Amino acid sequence: MNFTKRIKEELTGETFQSSCCKAACLSAFLRTSGSILTRGGLIGFSFFTENEKVAGFFNKIIKDLYGIDGVYSGKNSGGKDKITCEYVGENTFGALIELGILVAGENGVGVEMGVDKYLIETECCKRAYVCGAFLGGGSCTIPNEKAAKNTGYHLEFVFSYYETAHAFSELLAEFDIIAKLIERKKSFVVYVKSNEEIQEILTLIGAEKCSLALAETVIIKDYSNNANRKSNCDLGNINKQIEAAERQIAAINAIKETIGLEALKKELFDVCELRLSDEFLTLEEMSEKLGVSKSCVNHRMRKIIEIANSVS
Repeated sequence: MNFTKRIKEELTGETFQSSCCKAACLSAFLRTSGSILTRGGLIGFSFFTENEKVAGFFNKIIKDLYGIDGVYSGKNSGGKDKITCEYVGENTFGALIELGILVAGENGVGVEMGVDKYLIETECCKRAYVCGAFLGGGSCTIPNEKAAKNTGYHLEFVFSYYETAHAFSELLAEFDIIAKLIERKKSFVVYVKSNEEIQEILTLIGAEKCSLALAETVIIKDYSNNANRKSNCDLGNINKQIEAAERQIAAINAIKETIGLEALKKELFDVCELRLSDEFLTLEEMSEKLGVSKSCVNHRMRKIIEIANSVS
């Protein structure tokens, strides 16, 4: 199960107790996955989703708030089964007005692009609104062991209109979550890419289990990254040691083939013999065997290389 589905299933596992929170959640959901319908002189609405639990969750909210039953239909779109629910009746126009989606005035009926401030007067209703937006147009990806190396943290909400997306990003800012807004294929996307902000949003909307799961993923990923960095560092050090040993052996052989190792002072001769006996010895191991400091061994090796350069 992908992480988006896990979040949505956790969110639909419980329902809101107050009617105001239900209305806020439903309004945001319709903003992201709903459409306005006209049929037989009546104005209604529909929504679509790929998740049966999400469809059932909002069908219950609509029934609780307005006593309206929906008409379900399943459609295949791009290889994915989408559930479409339509609601058209005497109460649907009033519902759209109450949800802040339609506004009626002297000049007729229009669509409200922003977020109705009366829907989100309380903090719990603001949280419910963000929850509804995620259930309708939200998605979240996080790294996992099977994912591509460039997979990172990403959570987004997709809206049809800029005004709605901008108003939503301002709502997130009230919770100190600074999201970015971009246009993508005639849609407007509000998103965050920080794992800390994603955890904040998941906690905000009530997906606490998924927030904890994300926190565990962050810990595991950081541990893995640190282990990889250490491994790469260790491998780099080994390669440097091998290259240094090869240069040292080449210098010793150059001296051996020209003036001979016997021409060297005893302390240099001993270093040469030890290096030739085991090319994989580290400077620390050589210092232990010779009974001198590592810096002393390093100094003698530099001297041997200087002599080799002068005689070759």
